[in-house]
Order: sequence, then structure tokens, then C-alpha cells
Amino acid sequence: MGAKSYEVKRNSTCLHAASIAALLLAVVALAISLKRLASDERVPERSAMEQIRAERVLRVGYIVAPPWIIREPDSGELSGSSVDAIRRIAELGDLEVQFEEATWDTFVAGLQSYRFDVSIAPTFATIERSLSVAFTSPQGYFGNSAVVRKSDDRFQQLEDIDQEGVVVAVTQGEQGQEYAKRSLRNATIRVISAGEQALTFAEVLANRADVALGDAWFVAQFVEQHDGARDLLADRPYNVTAVAWAVRQEDGPLLHFINASLEHLDATGFIDTVNAKYEVPLLQSPR
Repeated sequence: MGAKSYEVKRNSTCLHAASIAALLLAVVALAISLKRLASDERVPERSAMEQIRAERVLRVGYIVAPPWIIREPDSGELSGSSVDAIRRIAELGDLEVQFEEATWDTFVAGLQSYRFDVSIAPTFATIERSLSVAFTSPQGYFGNSAVVRKSDDRFQQLEDIDQEGVVVAVTQGEQGQEYAKRSLRNATIRVISAGEQALTFAEVLANRADVALGDAWFVAQFVEQHDGARDLLADRPYNVTAVAWAVRQEDGPLLHFINASLEHLDATGFIDTVNAKYEVPLLQSPR
């Protein structure tokens, strides 16, 4: 074969290979686009604050957690101290509020997938969660406790629950699950997919669990309403931790806006007013 013929064939081969490569890249790009459409993923071109200023809409995630977030069973109407606070912030900022429900197991994904920009659930600002989201300034401090049956005298302190044959119920995504995964080696952990911790606590009274871990305030409320339940750590909650709202880690300007807004509501007495209105318990100070 002559040099000229060889060069023509080589160039033709290179062009063919380049065409195939370009086609493959196009297919990959199309697949990525289809995947995003299928998952309803929303990745804005602007920052959260730019988007909020442009659309005049504040998209808010919530988890039903009375008295901070209350949802009427019939109408679905939302109220509570956190709901009133975010509505007041939106009112002062001339913004519309759009609410979307989440659970303790999904609120991080809701933020990261841009379904909402701020989560107003009173969330424990743990180190594990801080790897995924950014928390506002602490709104107070809470601890954790455990529900056991009043007739069950096996458990007198937290360490007593880590025994073989003991079933410990935890709410999926709640801090009790984080503690159980980290600290319990012998007990059987039963994860309950429920938005409300009361459903997890009910597992103890139904004899499907021996212990249920949860937020100390919710434990106290459940025990007060159910005669057969006992608050294992009524006077000595464990893991006292700050509670706060949350935003995406990359949304620093939004975090500053929310913090400044909450400070304003606090300074003007609005926070005290809504806390009194909904009988929000005084949050425990850090030790």
C-alpha cells in the first residue's frame, strides 16, 4: 500500500473513532439528563438567596413535632411556634411560604435535592448531621430519654438496656437511632419508619419492644398520656445537644439571613410570645 493510501485510510479510521467517541459522549449526557428528569432533581443556576429574592418564595421543609410544628388532622393546617416564626420572617421579608412535609429520615435529602431551602424542625445539631447540613444558631438545648413499661423493673439507667434479648425501638433518622448504632452492642435494635416518635414509643406498650429511645420532651409527653409507660431518665437526660433549623451547607448567605431573622424575632419579643402561646417548654441549658 502506498504512503498516500495509508494516510487516507488512517485519517478515515481516526475520523470514525472520533465520531464514535462523540456519539458515546452524547449518549452519556442524555442518560444523565434523563436520570435527573426521572428523579425530579432540581439544581438551580442561582444560589438559594438569589432564587428567593428573584421568586419571592421561601420553600420550607417541616416535620410534625408539636408544639413547634402542629398539623390539624382534618384540614392539614399548620401551626406551632416554628411555623409562626417562619411565617413572620416571610411576612417581614415580603416572601411567600411554601411548605413541604419531611421526616427525620428524609429532611437532609429534601434539602440536598432542593425540594426546600430550610428545614424548621427542632433538630438536634449533631456532628453526624453537621457533615451533611448547616445548622442555624442554637434555639435551645434538649436531651434524650427512653420509654419503658412501668411494670418492667429491669431498667434503672441507660446502661441497663444494652442486654441480649432486649429489643430497643428507635425512630428512623432520629438521634435515638444514631445513639443505638454507636453505643448498643448486645441489644436488638428495631427501626421504626415513623414521622412521629409517639408511634415508636407505642411499640413498648404493645410489647413489640422493651425500650424506645427518643427526645426527652416527647418521652415526657408520652408518659404523661399513657399510664403504663415510664420515663427511664426523667431527671437525667443523656446527650444534651443544641436544637436548630437547618439549610444546605453551601447556602451561607441563606444561613446568615435566617440567623439574623431569628435574632430579630427574639429581640422584638416575638419568640417569647409564640413560645407562651403554644406552651413550648423551656429548653435545657447546656451543662
